[in-house]
Amino acid sequence: MRFFQLDARLFTAAKLARRVVDQRLGRSRPLFATFFVTRRCNVRCTGCWYYDVLDPALRASEPDTATALAILRRLGEAGVPVVQIAGGEPFLRRDLATLLRAGRDAGLSVAIITNGMLVSAAALGAVDEACEWALYSPHVPEELAPENGQRQYEQGWEGFRRMRRALSRPHLACAVTVSRLTVPRLGEILGRALAAGADSVKFQPVFTPALFPSPAEARHAVDVMGSFQARYPDRIAVSAAFLSRFAAFFGPAPTVACTVRRFFHIGVHVDGTVCACCPMDQPLGSLLEAPLETLLARDVAEHHDCYGCQRLDIVQALRLCGAEAPASAAGSVARRLRARSLSVVGQVRE
Repeated sequence: MRFFQLDARLFTAAKLARRVVDQRLGRSRPLFATFFVTRRCNVRCTGCWYYDVLDPALRASEPDTATALAILRRLGEAGVPVVQIAGGEPFLRRDLATLLRAGRDAGLSVAIITNGMLVSAAALGAVDEACEWALYSPHVPEELAPENGQRQYEQGWEGFRRMRRALSRPHLACAVTVSRLTVPRLGEILGRALAAGADSVKFQPVFTPALFPSPAEARHAVDVMGSFQARYPDRIAVSAAFLSRFAAFFGPAPTVACTVRRFFHIGVHVDGTVCACCPMDQPLGSLLEAPLETLLARDVAEHHDCYGCQRLDIVQALRLCGAEAPASAAGSVARRLRARSLSVVGQVRE
């Protein structure tokens, strides 16, 4: 099983290396796509950007299995290396197992992100078979409805423990969004994730200004992350560079310029609508009506007030691909990617 996992990750690294070379040669082609397979969710978290960008047509739509399969085929035909299955809550789809296996069969490296509250044995079997990464996103009670937030928080952790027991092939990560709501519980979250058997814990600075931590809270988060990283260096995915710039992520202006025209990470909605940037609603057209290459040729507007490009997948993509896409270092990048696969949720390392 370990050899199979290693082979899969090397294959993914090779696909990503080709896309990195494309980017360095000035061809803006996606490294990642997030496929939002459902608009439905079992919770409504404070500050959920996904619901903020959905227009009424998307809120009212839920595709049949054939439509979702067609989208996955189109992404595979376009050569997108990694597709993250997300929602809403993807485990609400009864055909989730079918979609995961179809993604793999389309030549995609598949990841899934979940709040853990609805994981089922049947779907977890397909996750173990078809996915290379499984990501658990804990939601603290303060993000959830006050009447049952604590109960749902515990449900999520129980689901994560079920995931650990059921999954042997995918890399199982706890993906923590660091915000003013999660900072007070950050030590608890890290302790629980490690005790439950997370292969790694990754951190994502929130990009919704209303949820930014205060300077004091940001310093506390740095202390907690640094302390755990010193004790568990192989499992806490955080670097000194990330910690040193962490407070700046929540400043009056984004620290990373808009990368929307690089198409590092596209979003795909349930009706086939492709968005140029995962966190922003920048529709390019329907993948069911035109090839991805055609959609990516369309012009998009940059947003210089958006904090979304501070996401760690974008930060790492910039480091690998180059801010100005020079071609000279393409060979060395390919060698680096063969040595270490690029994480779906991003991981900054020195």
